[in-house]
Amino acid sequence: LVLIGRDSLSVLEEYCRDLFINIPNRNTLVPYPYPHPKGQAFSPAELGKRIDIVPIRDIRSINILFPTYPVTYDRKSNVRGNGSKPKGRNPKVWHTYGASSYMAHMMSREDPGSILSYLRKRQWANSVSASTSSSFSDFSVFSITIACTDTGITEHVSDIVESVFAYLNIIRDAGALKWYFDEISALSAIKFRFKSDEHPFSCATIRASRLHDYPINKILSASWIEPSFDQEAIETMIDALTPEKCLLIVMHKSFDGKVDLQE
Repeated sequence: LVLIGRDSLSVLEEYCRDLFINIPNRNTLVPYPYPHPKGQAFSPAELGKRIDIVPIRDIRSINILFPTYPVTYDRKSNVRGNGSKPKGRNPKVWHTYGASSYMAHMMSREDPGSILSYLRKRQWANSVSASTSSSFSDFSVFSITIACTDTGITEHVSDIVESVFAYLNIIRDAGALKWYFDEISALSAIKFRFKSDEHPFSCATIRASRLHDYPINKILSASWIEPSFDQEAIETMIDALTPEKCLLIVMHKSFDGKVDLQE
């Protein structure tokens, strides 16, 4: 529960007590340890596959999806908003928000030496973006999206995908770079400091949902301020991004008449 208003904290607290004190706390526990071993984004049979899709709009994109561990803000203080540790949770197999953010920045760079600069030089792609696109209690999905040129999507899909995994191998060989993480953290802190005001309704709704995932003292800054550098978590994240552990989705109208299923 998050309440935002112009009144003093004592008045807002009184509102909360009057309106919500009769809601019982049933202390319901999660019915299974999590991450649940069967709670998977994709089955093993679905990974290492390519799916071609004919879009309605003129889309030329390659999406590489990787099932990864659930994202938590801070593995070392893995707690609910009320400070309690969920029973059955194994923090050693969870990667942190910082690891996901680190890889998203690495894959989305545009400077010389980045994967985007390489693809642009060959006129195969216009942009590359990456993020944890889906996050649940049992798993997350990290996605890399390449917006391709006509030439790239019709003639060089295999070359583009091979280049992405070659770039991931370079990142893997370099290991987790603390100086790069510190640079991301500094830029994120500046963005948080000078961010524009939020609408109260949106602010309350978002913060209420974050109470399930972040310590209560982090719900304002969690999506802006990076947690501490965690080399093990970053390297675990990197090791999850391999060809045999991904689902490749290619979208272009040129596949019309070549696909065998219709939604």
